[in-house]
Amino acid sequence: MRITVFFVGEVHDDGFNASALDGALRAQDAGIAEISVIDGVFTHGHVGPEVFPELLRVARPGALFVCGVIPPVFDGAGFGSRLALFTAHGMITPVSFHDIPIYENADHDHAQDRGLVMVFRTL
Repeated sequence: MRITVFFVGEVHDDGFNASALDGALRAQDAGIAEISVIDGVFTHGHVGPEVFPELLRVARPGALFVCGVIPPVFDGAGFGSRLALFTAHGMITPVSFHDIPIYENADHDHAQDRGLVMVFRTL
């Protein structure tokens, strides 16, 4: 099983952007990933839904995607419409969403922030 993980840690001032992810993806052969976990890449909008075509290209049919994002970025960056188009064109299954706490037992300004986990498979 080939699992692809794209993760950006807590420090986001490292210049990570869509072109960096795009370059990493283009180095991959088509249809190799069975599971893609994308954490911290979409969350705060460092990379938007424009990279989905390459993510889908490197995924095998039936590949599982688990991606995190916060609701304002999901709405503002166009994730909903992009995912809806992929679903309408038979490229992915309908997306299920899971509302999760970003922090547990935290005591800071963002302690109550929530995240969305998007889960779908390629077709």
